[in-house]
Amino acid sequence: MLSKVENAKYQIMDVPMSGEDIVEILQVQFEDMGVVVSLTERDDMPVNTASCNGYFYHQDWDGESNIELEVVVRDTNDVIIINNNAWKFLEHEIIQTLEHEIIHREQCESRDGFQPTTIQFLPHMENLTDAQQRIVYLSIPDEIDAYANDVALDLLQIYNRTQAAKRLLNWPTILVSESPIFCEYMDLFGPNSDIVRLIVKKTLKRMVS
Repeated sequence: MLSKVENAKYQIMDVPMSGEDIVEILQVQFEDMGVVVSLTERDDMPVNTASCNGYFYHQDWDGESNIELEVVVRDTNDVIIINNNAWKFLEHEIIQTLEHEIIHREQCESRDGFQPTTIQFLPHMENLTDAQQRIVYLSIPDEIDAYANDVALDLLQIYNRTQAAKRLLNWPTILVSESPIFCEYMDLFGPNSDIVRLIVKKTLKRMVS
């Protein structure tokens, strides 16, 4: 994956282009990984930046293209120039997002498509507040496993493996600037909760694998 992202970098960074141009470049790179790249706009996005979201379609778990990488820009009609800092942000999001969704695909493949930990919550979700739904979602074992990889990538963007592992062993002091998703887990469940301790354990395991 890293070589694909690097190939995209040289075509995107510092080159004036539209959001659709970015999508086309990324689609060429990731199509053979079963990824479909799409485009959406969000008016609170800063100019000359792009972000991304990801989705794994578990109902099509054995299909050829079951992961969507959604590129987000301020306005799909804008011509934007992704500079070095904006690219570093986008690069991290691409890798983190795709690895997250690939983990979900592998989870699904290991169970021949069956996803009990997700499906069992769906009938109850509509009766919960947004905050409660978020807590339930982040509690799902499959999500804990995938978000542990997100945390590892966050820390490894800043530190080498030894430093990142050492930082994680002092997890209550981790800052939002180091790993937003890990801090969300701590805020929602408490830094000494079983769920946070589990994600620390899984993150450490991914760092050494």
